[in-house]
Amino acid sequence: MATATLELKFLAGDDIESAFKKAIRIASVLEVWVEFKFNSVTCLANSLSTVKHGVKAYHDALKSGDSNLYAVA
Repeated sequence: MATATLELKFLAGDDIESAFKKAIRIASVLEVWVEFKFNSVTCLANSLSTVKHGVKAYHDALKSGDSNLYAVA
């Protein structure tokens, strides 16, 4: 079975919690992975993701100091 990914773009002024909440809702409805960039962090969410886990992964990625920043909810 193929796995589809949908890329979202959020505007300045959005917060990471709202971004994950919207991404998870879209992922659940469309049954796809959702990918979006938020302040240089590539974030991924699917229907099983939680906002709490996504926000924690985002902040952990920022603190990591790595050059490739990923947050999977």
